[in-house]
Amino acid sequence: MYKIKKNIQYELFLIPALVAYTVFIVVPLIQSGIYSFTNFDGVQQSYGFVGFQNYWEIFTDDALMGALGFTIMYMVCMVVIITVLAIPLAILLDKKGRGKGIQRAVFFFPAIPSKLLVGYLWCFIFAPTSTGVINVILKNVFHMDAVPWTSDPLLAKISIITVAIWCNLGYHAMLYLAYLQAISNDYYEAAEIDGATWWQKFRYITYPMLAPAMTISLMLLITDSLKIFESNDRWGTWVLNLYNYAGYYAPRRNRAEVRPGIRYVDDFLPDGIGDSGYPDNAQPAERGECAMKKRKARGVIINLIVWLLCLVHFYPFFYMLINTFKTRQDGAFNPMGLPKVWVLDNYVEVFTTVPVFRSFFNTLLITVCSVLLIILFGTMAAYPVVYNKNKFNKVVMIYLLLGFMIPFQSILIPLFQTMTNMGLINKLIGLVCFYTAGCSMTFFLTMGYMKGISFELNEAALIDGCSIFGIYWRIILPLLKPVIATAAIF
Repeated sequence: MYKIKKNIQYELFLIPALVAYTVFIVVPLIQSGIYSFTNFDGVQQSYGFVGFQNYWEIFTDDALMGALGFTIMYMVCMVVIITVLAIPLAILLDKKGRGKGIQRAVFFFPAIPSKLLVGYLWCFIFAPTSTGVINVILKNVFHMDAVPWTSDPLLAKISIITVAIWCNLGYHAMLYLAYLQAISNDYYEAAEIDGATWWQKFRYITYPMLAPAMTISLMLLITDSLKIFESNDRWGTWVLNLYNYAGYYAPRRNRAEVRPGIRYVDDFLPDGIGDSGYPDNAQPAERGECAMKKRKARGVIINLIVWLLCLVHFYPFFYMLINTFKTRQDGAFNPMGLPKVWVLDNYVEVFTTVPVFRSFFNTLLITVCSVLLIILFGTMAAYPVVYNKNKFNKVVMIYLLLGFMIPFQSILIPLFQTMTNMGLINKLIGLVCFYTAGCSMTFFLTMGYMKGISFELNEAALIDGCSIFGIYWRIILPLLKPVIATAAIF
């Protein structure tokens, strides 16, 4: 009887996430699947059954193979390049030192603005004319002619992938950083005493400890790549979701002090320094002094490298900022320089034509409410899946994780109909409900992180008479602060 009661208490944690996810994601998805066998055009209320005709038209369209090819190319590049760059970047950002908070913010910031703003910004940077930022640099430094970054099919693909890497690199580095900070420094100190090299530390300590983070990162990269909805209006850069849209609507813990990545800068240090950090023939006092000098030199070099990367990473936003103080003519013919005449006309126009403060308040209200509910629903759903393992919870886990694979565009019309029937259109609560239904990512992040929390804590609390909700609220939730911060920012 006690076991049944305990199982029921665990399963109650699943209800909020399952209800929101089913109503606003699964039901519209099923309805969209039904529409795919009809001649429904998204507007007319009357439609008829056409069988597999829509699927036949799609798979006999030559444009499908182009969209499929670029989608796969985009996914492979994103997974490989971001994974290769994000882990070393996280190791560099995990080093102690002044300004690390600023450095982390700079790298993470591109993940915050809307895709519309980022796309608008990079359109000027990759402009194929002689006034494009990159073309100006190539002309002034290498005396090259304007490069058609967005008009040549191959270069357009490279441009899109470059922007996507710039937007997502910082976020995935912060994800790895959260797990790096949970690795106890005792492991590295023991390895140092045993004479382990930097590669051995990375291979046998850092890499295994980062396995959960890598799983999460790869899952996010693959699903986000498959859900990409971008193009520059040429068939060469179409992706599956954009093809689908056009085809459907148009026709109709302890922070370690030693990290393995620091040894990459050994080539910059004086010769004769062994793996131990000092010359082999040095006396003990000399060894300590030499090790300290090497540590300081390494720290300075790493910090300079990170600051240089920060400047390069942040330049697009600096470019956008200085151009807001230019006239349109000055911005067109002087894209990279400081304004010849500093003006505030752009800001005056925005504040006089757009209800900025009302928009900001609505956005803030929706964001705060959505984030709180997403974190609450996601962590609540992960708790029973991790700590009360059974066949039902395994099915729930797969069911919720399928939300990663669902592009928003595929449920757009059915979702609108569902929210209309519920009276949620043109209401802030409607947006909050829809955003809360997207708690799958928080569920996935929390589940991976929660597996690293000792099960003995949960069992000991149960023995002491603590309720299931009390364990979740007083023990588990406080231990989830790093991953909650990651999910909240995302």
